[in-house]
Amino acid sequence: MTHAHFILPDGYLALLIKKVYDIPYILSVRNSDLKYMDILDSDSRIFKQYLTVLKDADKIIVHNRYQYDKLKVYGFESRIIAHGIEKELFFNNQSKNGEGIIISSIGQLIPQKNIDWVINGIKEYRGDKKIKLFVAGGGMLRKELELSATGLDAVFLGTISHKEIINILGESSIFALPSINETFGLVYLEATALKNAVIASKNTGIWGHFEDNKEMLFCDSYESFRDKLHLLIDNDKIRSEIAESG
Repeated sequence: MTHAHFILPDGYLALLIKKVYDIPYILSVRNSDLKYMDILDSDSRIFKQYLTVLKDADKIIVHNRYQYDKLKVYGFESRIIAHGIEKELFFNNQSKNGEGIIISSIGQLIPQKNIDWVINGIKEYRGDKKIKLFVAGGGMLRKELELSATGLDAVFLGTISHKEIINILGESSIFALPSINETFGLVYLEATALKNAVIASKNTGIWGHFEDNKEMLFCDSYESFRDKLHLLIDNDKIRSEIAESG
């Protein structure tokens, strides 16, 4: 059996192997695949290759509800399978409620991660809670984001080890990463396991694995993200309930 991790080019190679050697293939579909299919002319040769690879796949795997629904529009059935995390991450944390709130945001410092939303959301907060922000990750926007965070209690850690990431998530009570065009995003699961109330974006990443407004908060604009972030900062009860339910 062959497992192709993208429709093109991986899936096309798997298709050729199947035709020559009669070896079946499982196809993992990613957000980037669907993004390209959306912008291609349906009469183009490449678009037709996408459809051929999907049609001849013995099984199709997706990683969130958006991908599943999108493939149904194209006429293909798939199975949603989440990635997994180490069971050692699940433990009973002490209460993270109190006067101060620690927020973490972990990912590449690139436009699609929308970490500027996190910074701006904190800057617009007018409540009484003291907020500390940890940002982990490297990327092209680091200097710009650091400058934008001037005046906040914000620490930019750069690229850190997985162990250090887990330590940060163990300290924080809110994990905010309104990233777009995510295939999955293991860090959301790690944050949830470590009792963070999580804010993510709709229709991407771990969308469909958690119940909105109960197990996790999902946003579809900066304004909705900001309002949900302020809710979690101010309301200890809601923050704890979402962290526990997640």
